[in-house]
Order: sequence, then structure tokens, then C-alpha cells
Amino acid sequence: MQTGGGITMGRHVTVNRLEIPKMTRSALNNTYKCQASNTKLVPPAERSIRVDMLLKPLSAALSSKPKQLISNQEYVLACNVEGSVPETDIKWMQNNRPFTKGKIKLINNSSMVSSVLSFRPHPDDDGTILKCEGSNPRLQNSVLEDSVIMNVLYPPQVTLSLGSTLNPDDIKEGDDVYFECHIKANPREHRITWSHDVSIGRGPR
Repeated sequence: MQTGGGITMGRHVTVNRLEIPKMTRSALNNTYKCQASNTKLVPPAERSIRVDMLLKPLSAALSSKPKQLISNQEYVLACNVEGSVPETDIKWMQNNRPFTKGKIKLINNSSMVSSVLSFRPHPDDDGTILKCEGSNPRLQNSVLEDSVIMNVLYPPQVTLSLGSTLNPDDIKEGDDVYFECHIKANPREHRITWSHDVSIGRGPR
């Protein structure tokens, strides 16, 4: 490698500088060797140094993005983060809050770190954003992310109540009474049926 001439710092002392502008990540683990000789009578003296670097991740990606999830069925998603050196931090978030459901397993190899999430979606997860974030914890502003909107399918959840404007302790004969049926479902309900005095072995009356 080409360098400038040495600078004399004192009697028998010379400093020679090697300058490498805009070092890229490809220089990680490169070894540079300085060799000095003053006579052919003895072998040259040498010293070497290995380049260590802090690198941001190059990518963070979910292994799959299911279009539909069925409530209470187990799913496995992996978040793969590449290029973060020497450490990788992977977080799972739901609507920008830590995702605490399920189990997480970390798999590490030489070029990629994977966080494997096993979970069972709940009806309350429907419409929320599940996101994985990969970063180098020793570098600021190094976060990369990937996300999926959870479309959770679940059977209707039904609640029945007396009309909200009625007082249950003040209903008299001849009063008009109404009930409110609240339905939460995905996909949306296609039929609502009301029955009165249903008993085993008999149809609605």
C-alpha cells in the first residue's frame, strides 16, 4: 500500500502514517501490517492490527406476512436481521407497544440473527400492527423494521342488554321495552336472529 514518507520524531525514531479514507464495512476484520527494515542482515520488524467496526443492520424482514390469522390458532413468525455487528437487538411491538404474548427464540449465525415468535392471536389483536425492530444496541439511529397488519378471524362475540335509556327497576305493564344486541365478529355477521322462550327440544315461540 502506498504511503507518504516517514516523519522524524527524534533521534532514531520515525513515524509513518497510513490513511484510509471512507472505510466501508467490507474492511471488517481486515488485517494491516507495518513492516520496517534497515539492513539485509536481519529480517524486517513488523506489527499488525485487525480492524474491528460497529455496523448498523442492513435489513430487517419478517419471514412471512399472513393475510389472515385464525383466533387461538398457533402461528410462527421469524424476524431476520442482517449486517449488525457486533451485536443485534430484536424487539417485537404491537401498535408501538412491546408485544408480550407468545414465546420468543433467538437464532444466531455468522451473518444473520433471527427472532422466532410463536403466538396465538386473540380477537383483540384484529386490526393491530405487529412489528419487529432490528438494531445495533451500541449505535444510535440504527433501527430497521418490518410489520404486518393482523387480520384475525374469529366467531361472533355477542352481548345482550336492556336498552341503555331504560331503568330496569321502573318497568311497568304496558311500557315499551327494547333490547340491544352487540355483535363483534370478523368476518362481519351476515344474519342476526332473535328468539323468545327457547327451551330444549322446542323451537322459538
